[in-house]
Formats: sequence, C-alpha cells, structure tokens
Amino acid sequence: MESILNKCCELSPKPAWVSVPQLPMVSDASRNKINRALARNAAEWKRTSNYNVKLILPVIFTHSKQVNLKTQRKGELAKECYELARAHGVWVVDSTLNDQEGSGSLDKRFQGLIKFHQELAEALPSDAIKIAGPYWGMNLILWARGLIHFPAVGLGGAYRYYVPGLTPTAGVGRIALSPLRRLAIASPGLSGWLGQALTKIIKGEPAYMEFGELSRSLPRIIKELEELSRSLPRIQLAPLGSKTQVARFYKSRLDGLASVPVSGRALALFQDFSKAFVLGRSLPTLPTAENTARRPERVAQQLMLNCL
Repeated sequence: MESILNKCCELSPKPAWVSVPQLPMVSDASRNKINRALARNAAEWKRTSNYNVKLILPVIFTHSKQVNLKTQRKGELAKECYELARAHGVWVVDSTLNDQEGSGSLDKRFQGLIKFHQELAEALPSDAIKIAGPYWGMNLILWARGLIHFPAVGLGGAYRYYVPGLTPTAGVGRIALSPLRRLAIASPGLSGWLGQALTKIIKGEPAYMEFGELSRSLPRIIKELEELSRSLPRIQLAPLGSKTQVARFYKSRLDGLASVPVSGRALALFQDFSKAFVLGRSLPTLPTAENTARRPERVAQQLMLNCL
C-alpha cells in the first residue's frame, strides 16, 4: 500500500490530496476489518513519509440498502476509519445511484442518502471536509443544504461513479436539456422530440432559444456518435461534442448557484428545479430510450422535493 501512495505523491503536478485506500462497502461486516487496517496503515504512512499531502477517506456504497436502512448505514464505520486514518475529510458516493432514472424507488433512496449525510455531519468534526458524488443532482442538493462542502462532478457521460476494476459498461452520448435540468440520450428520436417541444413553447422564451440551438447542434453530435460506434464497436464512448455541451451547462449552473449566499442556496435550487418541473409538464413524452424518466419533468420533480 505504501508504494501506491508514494506513486500518487510523485505525480506531476503534485497532488494536494490523496485518497485513503479503501474497499467499497458491502452490506455485511466482511470488509470492515480490512478497511480499518487500510485506514490505520495510511495514517502510519503519512506520519513517516515526507509528502505534504492531506488524506481523504472514500466511503463507496454498492447497494441501495446501505443508505436506505438505518441498520445498514455505515456512518459509525466511516467515522472510525476517518479517525484511524487521521484524515482531513470524507468523500461519500453511492456507486449504484442514477439520480436521473426517474423510478419511484428513488424517493426513498434520496431520503436515505440525505439522512446518512446528516448523521455523518453530526459525527465528524466541524472542520472535516465533506464531499459527495458524482451524481447529477443529489450532489448539488447535499451541497445547497449545507451537508457537504463540495459537490463532486463526473467526467464521463452519465455523471455517475464507476467502481474501478469492474467491467465497463457501453457508453452512450448524452446531452443536457438545460431548461429541464436533466440529461437525455442523443438520438434521432430526440431530434423529433425537440421539434415537438418547440411547438409547445412561446417564441422568445429562454427555453425556446435553448431548445432551438440544441436542435441545430444535435445532428452533428449524433454523427460523431455513429462514427465512434463504427470505430469502437465494443465500448462506445460518448462523443466530445456531447460531453462539452453537458459540461458547459453544468459549469454555468454551478457558477449561478455559487453566486447565491449560502443561506439561500437550498431555496434557489428548489426554485430552479420548480421552473424545470412546470416547463416539463407542458411538453410531450420523451423517446423510449429514457425508460422510467420519459416524462420531461420527472427528474426535476424528484430532486425538487428534496431541496428543502
């Protein structure tokens, strides 16, 4: 383990933070002893090394029950490993959470995740750095509610966390439907949907202009996706054009929320999702590729209800 941590510190540019080696959580106690030992060894490495870095403890969930059920929540173990590692912060992520899938089970799951972060915030020292994600919206909610200091953001196409070592899933090109505060799969079916949506929105409205611009750029993104599919048939990567479009929207949104005083961020985020919810209810159902989130307002509705 020490050699791995040394290699991390020898990267250029030199890191300011290094992750404490930890195994992803499981529902029983089979990995608890290992994670405690890894945390303890990381503290000893930090004490004896000459590297000026801070340690962050990762808490990686692998099943919804670990945050839904109080008997399974791993807050005590996280606190113990944090103390054993003498870490400066904790980073929590539910690797199985897709907070845009729109299923009814997410309502309970979101509440469990919020409850876990509330318990963790009470258990850790006030100066412990707390991070959550990557998610699409729940990271922003936890941040706006003051339960974490930083919302983690993914660099891939789905804004989710994938456990290293697992078989990668086939990537798809997604684009941000920014007026609806959600992603959608880039496809010819979405092009048709955008045309229908534009007939439901008053010309001159910000949403009309954003959907119009997206309708014009979508054919290019779809073409990039088709070219990647031919060159990389087994693992399809999201095209750069779609990633750039999503990243620009997400940055703009984060900048807007960050400009709001801390005390008003949760309300501002609620209002943001509320506008998306009202708009989405007036629009036609999305293509079948969106599965349980075909209603345009579904993602905003579920996230909106957890902002306050």
